[in-house]
Amino acid sequence: MKKLCRASQIRLDRKASLLRRQLSELFFALCDAEPDFSQLFITRVELSKDGGICTIFFSTYTTRDAFEELFDKLVCYRPSLRSSLAKMIDARYTPDLFFRYDDAKEKERRVTELLTKLDFSREAETTP
Repeated sequence: MKKLCRASQIRLDRKASLLRRQLSELFFALCDAEPDFSQLFITRVELSKDGGICTIFFSTYTTRDAFEELFDKLVCYRPSLRSSLAKMIDARYTPDLFFRYDDAKEKERRVTELLTKLDFSREAETTP
């Protein structure tokens, strides 16, 4: 697999950052039309090396099940999101959008729970 030069990687990161900001605005507006989407939030955006594929990572305030329930509805909005994004950004073409669930928040919650349990067990051991 060919590695990108530093300048190309910086350009790609800038475009990903721009897409994240614009997609967040669009998704916020979409939450007004579809209140169910307010359970989701965009955590990060990744672009393929050629910039043709944009993967949008979502997380929830609850569990992965909320994302799974809303995924089909989210896919229905893909063409309109892409069209609106094309009008907002100044680019030669707009990347295809793909949606994924971001496990990072769940992992963070699990680690926090484990640390809390560990803290409680230490307190129980030190308390007479």
